Amino acid sequence: MGKELFWASLAIFSVGVLLISAGFSRRDSGWGIALLWLGAACMLGLVFYHIPKMLHLT
Repeated sequence: MGKELFWASLAIFSVGVLLISAGFSRRDSGWGIALLWLGAACMLGLVFYHIPKMLHLT
């Protein structure tokens, strides 16, 4: 993994963790649930990007 890809992945991961933690603290409102979904989408996006790349599917 190149340095640029590492830092981009780390940034997306950090944003995902922040969104999940902010959404969890506000889970009683609609915005909190939306933040949880966005954080989960960040994490799933990283998974669906890196696994095929590591398995040489792309």
